[in-house]
Amino acid sequence: MQLSSVELSQEIQTACESNVMLDWADESSINDEASYDEPLAEDYTDDPHQDSEELLDEDEASSDQGELNELHEALDHDPGIDLDAVDSSSEQEWSDTYLTDLAPSTGNLDRMVLQTYRTSLTDHLFDQLEQLDMSGNELNWALRIIESLSPDGYLTDSLLDIAQDSSAHEMVSEELLLSVLKKIQELHPPGIGARNLRECLLIQLLDTHAMDPVEKLAFQVVDECFDELTSRDFSSLERMTGSSRESLNEAISFIQTLNPRPGAEFCDVEDNYIIPDVFVRHIDGEWVVDINDDAIPSVRINSIYAQAVSEATSKEQRSFLRAQLRDAKVLLDGLKHRSSTLLKAVTAIVEEQRAFFEKGESFMRPLLRSDIALMLGVHESTVSRITMRKYMSCPRGVFELSYFFSSHVHTVQGNEISSRAIKALIRQFTDEEDPSKPLSDSSIVTLLRDKDIRIARRTVAKYRESLSIPPSKARQISI
Repeated sequence: MQLSSVELSQEIQTACESNVMLDWADESSINDEASYDEPLAEDYTDDPHQDSEELLDEDEASSDQGELNELHEALDHDPGIDLDAVDSSSEQEWSDTYLTDLAPSTGNLDRMVLQTYRTSLTDHLFDQLEQLDMSGNELNWALRIIESLSPDGYLTDSLLDIAQDSSAHEMVSEELLLSVLKKIQELHPPGIGARNLRECLLIQLLDTHAMDPVEKLAFQVVDECFDELTSRDFSSLERMTGSSRESLNEAISFIQTLNPRPGAEFCDVEDNYIIPDVFVRHIDGEWVVDINDDAIPSVRINSIYAQAVSEATSKEQRSFLRAQLRDAKVLLDGLKHRSSTLLKAVTAIVEEQRAFFEKGESFMRPLLRSDIALMLGVHESTVSRITMRKYMSCPRGVFELSYFFSSHVHTVQGNEISSRAIKALIRQFTDEEDPSKPLSDSSIVTLLRDKDIRIARRTVAKYRESLSIPPSKARQISI
C-alpha cells in the first residue's frame, strides 16, 4: 500500500527472483496463457492404494490451504486493509496474473522531468493530527500553532502571541496551549515544534527513549550543560557530568547525528523524475481516472511450475512448490487490492475536488483523508497509505496525491475554505499588485475579508512565506 511505484517495482523484482512461481507477464505469455487446477487443494483420496506419505501430503495440502484461507480472513478483518472494499464482482481475473490495466488506458506518459507538488510540512503535520485524540478546541489551536512554525519546524512565536493574534479572539489558557504544543512535539519528524535548538535536540533524544548509556549521557549534556556544549567547554562538561573525555566524545558524536532542522526536508521543491501512478483526463465532459499500466511491471504465475505441484514425485518438492505458490497468490492478491484501492481513492478525490480540475487551485475544497475513508468504507490508515508517495498526472500538472488534502478555514458566513485555496488567492493578489506599491500582509488580510475569508495577519505571513513570496518591501520596484 504505502510503497511508491519505484519501491514496489523493486519488491516485485525481488519476488520474481526468489519465487519460481512468479514470472513476468509479457504480451506473448498473456496471449498464450495455460490454465491449471488449484494445486493447493488437490484430492489424493481417489486412489485407494495411496501410501502413508501421500496421506501426509494431503494433510499438508489441507494445512497449506487452511493457512491461505486464514491469511485472507485476517486481511478481511484488518481495518487497515479492508479487502471488502474491493469489488468481488470485478471483471478482471486475478487468479494467476496481475496486469496493470484496471481501467482502459488512453495512452501513457514516458518517464519525464516534471515539477512535482510535494507535501508541505504543514500538510504533513495536519495529516497526523487526524490520528490524535483531541477535542475540537484543541484541534483548532493545534492548527494555528502548526501554521506558525518556521520552515525549519521551529515555533519562533510565543504561545501568548499566537493567542493574541487569533482572529476570533477566543479566550484560551497558556496551560491549554502548552498541552497542545506538547502533543505537536510528539509528531513526525522528531524535534518538530521546538522553541529553540536545545528543546529540538531534547525531543529527539526522548524519542530514542534514552536507554543506551551514550544516549543517557547525551541527554544529560543537552539538558543540563547546553551552554558548555555549544562553547565546547570540555573541562566543565567533565566536571558537571562526572564523565570521561572519551565518554563525552561518544555522547557528542551521537548528538551530532540529530537533526537541528527537522522541517527542512519539506522545504525544497525541485525537479524530479516522476512516473505518475494514475492519469486523470477530461473526456466527453467527464473526468476519467486511469491506472498507469507502466508504473509497475505485470507479473503472472508460471503455469508450468504450478502444474508441477501435482506432478511432484516427493513430499519435499510438493511442500516447496506449494509454499511458493501460496506466496505468489498472496502477492497477486495484494497487487490487486492496491490497484483497486488506488483507483477508488483517486476517483473519490477527483469527485471531491472537481472544482480544482475545472477552475483552478483557488477553488480547491478542504478535504481530509478521513473524508475519503468514509466515502470508500475503509479505515483512515488505508487512505493514508494508498496516497503516500503516489502521483497523479492531470491537465493542470503532476501532483502528489497528498496535495489534494488540506485543512480548512472558516469564512465570515460560517462556510469552510481550503488553506490551499487561500494560498492561491494570496499568490493571485501578489501577482496582480502594483510593483511600485506591493501589498502588505495587512492589505492581503483586508482583501481576503472582502471575500468573506477571515484569517490573522500572522497566518497570511506564514502562507506567503510558504509560497516563497518575499515581504512587501522586498517586492517593491521603484519606477
